[in-house]
Amino acid sequence: MSTPEQNQAQTISTARKKIAQLGDASDRGDLIYRFGVASGWISALRLEGLFGLAVFEMLNSELLDAFTEVGLTIQDESPQGGQFDKTLVERARAHLDSVCAFYTKAKAGTAVEEDRCEYQRNHAAMNALLELAHWRDNGMSEAGRNALLAVEVEAAVALREYCS
Repeated sequence: MSTPEQNQAQTISTARKKIAQLGDASDRGDLIYRFGVASGWISALRLEGLFGLAVFEMLNSELLDAFTEVGLTIQDESPQGGQFDKTLVERARAHLDSVCAFYTKAKAGTAVEEDRCEYQRNHAAMNALLELAHWRDNGMSEAGRNALLAVEVEAAVALREYCS
């Protein structure tokens, strides 16, 4: 069985085309979908041995940059829907901020047991709120759901950065 060649120019070019497709997103939900497709595609190619770690990290960085850049250009009439939607999104973001603070401490080697307990509480609360975006007929507006899904993507990105 032959081993596939890593980091071929054509494979990298195709991955960059997937990343460029984020620019075609019509709204935030479409952007999140396109991000997920591109991220999954790049990860699958890494798992199949078609990308080395350095190229994988470079493409993921390009993907995150594109997500941020395109996300800043997408304007929703009401970025988070009604007040209840806004409250859910704000709470999810607050928990994410606390989770990210723990990641920073843990990477620096300064996290103590109290930080770990607080992380577990915030991580669980954040995930409970993020789960609501995936429930059918959850009562949220489309804009609110999309805003919550955006927090979920940010949480995934934060975890990926913490683990790398």
